[in-house]
Amino acid sequence: MNKLIKIVLLTSFSMPLMAQGTGGEMTQEQMQKMMEGAKKMQECMSKIDPAVMQRVQEDGKKIAVEIDTLCAAGKRDEAQERAMAHAQSMATSKDMEQMHACGMMAQGMSPSMPMQQGTTENVAADHVCDYR
Repeated sequence: MNKLIKIVLLTSFSMPLMAQGTGGEMTQEQMQKMMEGAKKMQECMSKIDPAVMQRVQEDGKKIAVEIDTLCAAGKRDEAQERAMAHAQSMATSKDMEQMHACGMMAQGMSPSMPMQQGTTENVAADHVCDYR
């Protein structure tokens, strides 16, 4: 698992940088910082109760089915409302606190790849049915 996380992170962070040409290639120091951040994030995630992870995953699957059903039935407004309500409940969920804290560790992993902060406003501008 550790090897898989390193490969995914290495690929996802280094490919866009290398595509920029020689001026955008990742330095050894940046690579090391990214790997340290990935290790910290993995350690943090390993401390989360597996039952919590399972519950969050199951809830996500259940909501996805509900939203897909509403979208397929042409009930776009209901699907959007359901998605936004679920997102809001996840944002304030105790289960998500630890996961969010672990995810914040990714912000410092690569200085040239800042994390985007999602807001309710920019999420609401897109429609959930358009991503299904």
